[in-house]
Amino acid sequence: MADDTAEPPWWPEHLPVLGSLALVGAVLVRVLILTRADPATTVAVIRDVDALQVAMATAVPLLPTALIAGANAALQRFREAGPEGRAGIVGVNVVAFALLAFVVEWYFFVAVMLVQSLTWTVTARPRAAVRVAPRSLREGLAAADDRADRLARVTIAAAYTVWLLVVSAIAFWAAPWLPLERLELTGRAPVVGFVVAKDADDAAILVEATRTLLYVPAGEVRTRTLCTLSGRRAPATFAQLVGLSGRRQPYPRCAA
Repeated sequence: MADDTAEPPWWPEHLPVLGSLALVGAVLVRVLILTRADPATTVAVIRDVDALQVAMATAVPLLPTALIAGANAALQRFREAGPEGRAGIVGVNVVAFALLAFVVEWYFFVAVMLVQSLTWTVTARPRAAVRVAPRSLREGLAAADDRADRLARVTIAAAYTVWLLVVSAIAFWAAPWLPLERLELTGRAPVVGFVVAKDADDAAILVEATRTLLYVPAGEVRTRTLCTLSGRRAPATFAQLVGLSGRRQPYPRCAA
């Protein structure tokens, strides 16, 4: 008689190692993006950088996407859940949307609302009983309806997967984990760049224009001002659009 006992998955016992490798990989890739893959600058930044800071700044932009994906996954289980489970699923979606209204742009929020509405239409409506071999037109239509339901679920899951990958890539690649700053220095011209590290002795500044590392004595840094390359106001969140929170104030345009 064959042994049907399934072997436990291999990854749980290796999770600490996998997590460490993922952290190292995230730090390395983001530093390479920031330094434009210049070997000398990359080594210098890695020497000075705070790995936990990079990992947190990589994960935080992905939290809204993870929240959306979790709410959608819960909604797709609505029909199979009992009364308490359905109440919990509705609660998860309400909390998710309440948070998203304050943290994502209004058009992103509206797009999520439309997708969740589609998911609700497909997954929450009652499904007719289906037999394996339909013996009447009614049963045949029920079977067709069930196939359409499965196709809709697969389509939504595939769309969310692609969406998750695209948004993750944008959040991971588009911007450094550090804010852009304009630094007024004693005895030299102002510098626009990213302060990679700073202690009591000196500050390591990655210059935006050249992406080279500049070390200056900490005492020479007179002022630090957050700035943007465009100087334009960021898009409003849904909460700001409807007046639930104040509008974002634009940072000044960077000018060295």
